Amino acid sequence: MQKPGPRQICGTRFKDLKNRYRAEILKTKQDSWKKFCTDSVKSSPWKIYNTCKAGLARQPALISLTLPDGSDSTTAKETAIALLHKFFPDDHIAQDSIQQKSTRAQVAGSKPPASQAVPNFKNHEVEEVIRKLQDSKCPGPDATDGVIVKRMHLILPTLWTTLFNKCFLLGCFPEAWKRASVIAIPKMDKSKLHTVQGYRGISLLSIPSKCLVKLLIGRLNYFLESTRQIPPQQYGFTAGRSTADAITTVVRFVCCAGKLRTKCCLLAPDIAGAFDNAWHPGILARLWEQKCPLNIYSIVKDFLQD
Repeated sequence: MQKPGPRQICGTRFKDLKNRYRAEILKTKQDSWKKFCTDSVKSSPWKIYNTCKAGLARQPALISLTLPDGSDSTTAKETAIALLHKFFPDDHIAQDSIQQKSTRAQVAGSKPPASQAVPNFKNHEVEEVIRKLQDSKCPGPDATDGVIVKRMHLILPTLWTTLFNKCFLLGCFPEAWKRASVIAIPKMDKSKLHTVQGYRGISLLSIPSKCLVKLLIGRLNYFLESTRQIPPQQYGFTAGRSTADAITTVVRFVCCAGKLRTKCCLLAPDIAGAFDNAWHPGILARLWEQKCPLNIYSIVKDFLQD
C-alpha cells in the first residue's frame, strides 16, 4: 500500500484545522449572543427586541442609478433592467468580427462532433451529489430547496437519476431550470453605489438544475483529463490544485531565475466580468474541435441557449 505523500498529509491537516477553526468561530458567536441576552435582560428586555427588529429590517429598493451612458434611471423597473444588462450582457451579433462571424456560423451549421457518447449517470453518482446539498442554500424560483430534493430521493430513489439521464439522452436542459432569482449586492466601494458598476449580481438557481450541472461537470472534467486537454499550468477549477500551488510554482521560477542571475517578469491580468462575458459560440466551437462526447456537447449547447 502506497504511503500518503506530503500533499495528502498537509491537505488532511489543513482540513482538520479548518474544521476546528469554524467550530471555534461558531462557539464564540453563540457564547457572545448568550452573554448579550443575559446582560440585556438584567437592564431591559427591549434591547434584544430592538436588535432583532433592526436585523430584519429591509433595505429600501433601488429607484435611481447612473447608467453607463451617463443618464439616470427614473423607475425601479428601469433600474432593474439596467442591472440585468450589466450582470448578463447581450451577445450583439452586429458587433462580431470576421473571425467571430465564421465561428458563429460554424457552430450554427455544423453537425454534432463525431464522437461516442459517454455512459449515463449511475445511481451512486446522483446520490453523492444530492447528499452533499446544503440545506441552508436558498432555492431558485421553483422554491425547491435541498431538503425537498433529499426527501424526494429518499421516497423515490430512482426519480432524479431517471430524470437527469433523460435530459442527458435528449440533450435537453429544461428551460425552467435556466431561470434564476437575481439579487443585486452592493460592492465594498461605496463611492460607486449610485451607479450600476457598484453592484454585483448573484443568481439563485434551481437546486435540481445545480445537481444536473455538477453531474455534467464531472463527465466533462473526466473527458478533458483522460484526453490530457487540461494544460499543466491550469490551477483554477482543477481537482487537487489551488492558488497555493500556483504561488509555489511562481516562487520556484523566481528562485531559479535568481540562481541563474536572469531577469523574470510576472503578468497578472484581471479580466473584468470574465464569466459574464464568456462567448458562448467560442465555447461550443472549442468543445467541437476537441471532439467532446456527443451527449455532453448536445446538452451544453442547449444549456447555453435562451
